[in-house]
Amino acid sequence: MDKHIGKYMGRYRGKKSCYWIVLALLIGGMPSIAVVEGQNIATAESFLDDVAARYSTIRDYIANINISQAGSTMRGRLSYLSPNRVRIDFSTPARQVLVADGKDLWIYIPSQNIVLQQTMRGSQSGAALAGSSGIQLLVNNYSVSYLSSPNPTPLSGSGERVVQLRLTWNSSREHFRELIVAVTNDKLIRRIVGTTARNATLQFDFTDIQINQGVPATRFDYDPPASANLYTDFLFDQ
Repeated sequence: MDKHIGKYMGRYRGKKSCYWIVLALLIGGMPSIAVVEGQNIATAESFLDDVAARYSTIRDYIANINISQAGSTMRGRLSYLSPNRVRIDFSTPARQVLVADGKDLWIYIPSQNIVLQQTMRGSQSGAALAGSSGIQLLVNNYSVSYLSSPNPTPLSGSGERVVQLRLTWNSSREHFRELIVAVTNDKLIRRIVGTTARNATLQFDFTDIQINQGVPATRFDYDPPASANLYTDFLFDQ
């Protein structure tokens, strides 16, 4: 692979990292069950089970997304269609695109005029990470607890009140050793913060989430620009 795209591979290198990023994007539109002060308090495990059960009912959603890491922020508009299609049209970086169409993952980086394409093979197609099965991976591979309390608390950087779950890995094979998931009172996940084994932190913020809007499958059709340089199977390239 040409060395001039090396700076971008730090963001996308490693198929496991990529799968976790896509999973986090998919989780961003999940409805959940908000805990209300003064009512019966659910355990963190049952709370997460409820998230998985409700998420299985979602056909599609659109949302604004911010992805923050190491002082830089990517911003865009996210579209999701069950069970395994996701698209982000970025405004920052301008015109950058990420599309998982159910078969291939595409990343267009206009500043370098390149397109990265990865065929998702077999169980790695992305379908296993979508819907309730994606949440089941968290149930199976992480220990879950409330971050501080089952009651809503203010979300940093906003005036919203959220319930926060802490998910801690059961195995060092997972990309994120810890996930903090914030759920708003309107039963949507508002933020996911993941900490990797090397203590790098990625934060995903979801706003203006609109569920079951009739997102068409054609939104996830992607034809790369003819003038762009195409790099295939980049996640498996040495």
